[in-house]
Amino acid sequence: HPMCEDVGLVMNFEARGGSGVAYMFETGRGNAELMRMYADCVSHPTAASLTTEIYKRLPNDTDFSFFRDAGLAGFNFAFIEDMHVYHTPLDDFDHLSLASLQHEGEQAAQLMERWTNHAPPPSGEEVGDSIYGSLPGDWMIIYGATTGRWLSLLCLLALVWAVHASVTRSRVLWSEVAGGLGLAVLCVVGGSLISVLWSSAL
Repeated sequence: HPMCEDVGLVMNFEARGGSGVAYMFETGRGNAELMRMYADCVSHPTAASLTTEIYKRLPNDTDFSFFRDAGLAGFNFAFIEDMHVYHTPLDDFDHLSLASLQHEGEQAAQLMERWTNHAPPPSGEEVGDSIYGSLPGDWMIIYGATTGRWLSLLCLLALVWAVHASVTRSRVLWSEVAGGLGLAVLCVVGGSLISVLWSSAL
């Protein structure tokens, strides 16, 4: 729609349950500068780029999906605890956590205050995405994709070194290592499949 050209930021707030912290679980494309803004102004951040990657692989959509696909900058929030009340007769004000609602409201107010009082940060695919995660104590860690690749490589090398050292010192057998890796892959694949099927059924 032509009015989309006048939209600078989209914030969508969902409730997939009745309580819990309000996760910022999805952004628009090119979120590197937007996430720095989020980390700078939100007092109680709860976000992780891993949730975005998981959400991309689920068959679910939210109202934010239309704006994201149109290339608009934005944030998508939701609290997901007490999921048993979702879309049931119990999904009412009596089963809604005011703390969860407050957490969503705080993030909305703080982001809007920052957006209206400072120059909007650039966004879009040309800006690139960041890897981020919230830490205890209301801290956040944010780094780029290149740093993420180096960290992943270092973790892989550390794992290979640890396995090799354990085998050469006769602490484990190669067959046990292979069995452990196979079990880990099975857990990841099985857990992902169960999550997708469960989400589709809800």
